[in-house]
Amino acid sequence: KNGLTQEALAEAAQLDVTFLQRLERAKVNVGVEALVALSEALGVPVTWLFRKAELAPPRTGRPPKR
Repeated sequence: KNGLTQEALAEAAQLDVTFLQRLERAKVNVGVEALVALSEALGVPVTWLFRKAELAPPRTGRPPKR
C-alpha cells in the first residue's frame, strides 16, 4: 500500500531482497530484528504486521467470457 517495491523495502529495512521474497512466500522464519526493521521501514507499529489480513470476498460463478 505504500507503493514500495520489494527492492526498495528491502533497502529501507536493510534486509536482503531474497530474504524478503522468501518471507513473503512463507519460506523462511523471521526474527524480531527483521520485524522491527520492516515496521520501521514501513512506518507502522510492529503489531500492525500481525493484524488479521483483509482479503477480498471470493468471486463466485464462472469468469466472464472474453
